[in-house]
Amino acid sequence: MALDFIALLPDEEIPETPAACEAASSSDTGEPAPDAWSITRAHFGADSLELALHEELLDFAEAFRPTRAESAMREAAVERVVSLLASLPSFASASVRPFGSYATGLCLPSSDVDLAVFGTGFESKVQQVAGLRQIEKALHRAGWRAEEVEVIGSAKVPIVKYVDGPSGLSVDLCLEQQDGIRSSALATKAARQFPPFRPLVLLLKRYLSSRGLNDTFTGGVGSFLLQLLVISSLQQPPLHPPALSPAACSRENLGRHLLHFFELYGLRLNTTSAGV
Repeated sequence: MALDFIALLPDEEIPETPAACEAASSSDTGEPAPDAWSITRAHFGADSLELALHEELLDFAEAFRPTRAESAMREAAVERVVSLLASLPSFASASVRPFGSYATGLCLPSSDVDLAVFGTGFESKVQQVAGLRQIEKALHRAGWRAEEVEVIGSAKVPIVKYVDGPSGLSVDLCLEQQDGIRSSALATKAARQFPPFRPLVLLLKRYLSSRGLNDTFTGGVGSFLLQLLVISSLQQPPLHPPALSPAACSRENLGRHLLHFFELYGLRLNTTSAGV
């Protein structure tokens, strides 16, 4: 079975997300997030493993939805970067755009904040590394605490990374890089087209992170690769019941989709003739 990546639907063809598939955030209701692993959790239709797993996935996604306080903390970290760059002559007219899990709403509490800076005029890699060195020095002088500041200039995409002291969040900042913005747009579009996309990605990110399998530098599965794997899996839904259209996919059982994901890549993918 071919596992080729298939283009997403055009925006105008993406169905509206059914209300039943939209979980209310704990920050919107004012109630604490449910305990996703409570032994007293009453599962409707508990005689069905897939339905019980479906409800566990919904609980998990809700439990890890950012609270108002967490969202405000991330926004404040971004604002500190914006203010810092505005104080540097070379970045006075620059703009800062978030990308990655923070921008797409696919972040876990431990997720980094990824930022791209545009309008600097630093197009070559040498210029970008020099610009990042300026930011590194400014971070050391900042009125707020920045820890573990480091410029990684040898990477394909040079970045400056640091830990934002007031929030404890890890921040990665790059210059004039559009790839992250494009990948974030793809994830946002996938989440609209496939309602199961967000809870599946969140659970699988946590699964990989807890086993140390999410670091691309050691051969792990990074966020973007994981998102592509989930999209491809959702585009090839389980054969029983019969495969449904993307619109009908929104009514599918999350437990079935998760088991299908592991079956597809753990059992059915012929790793002797295909790679991921």
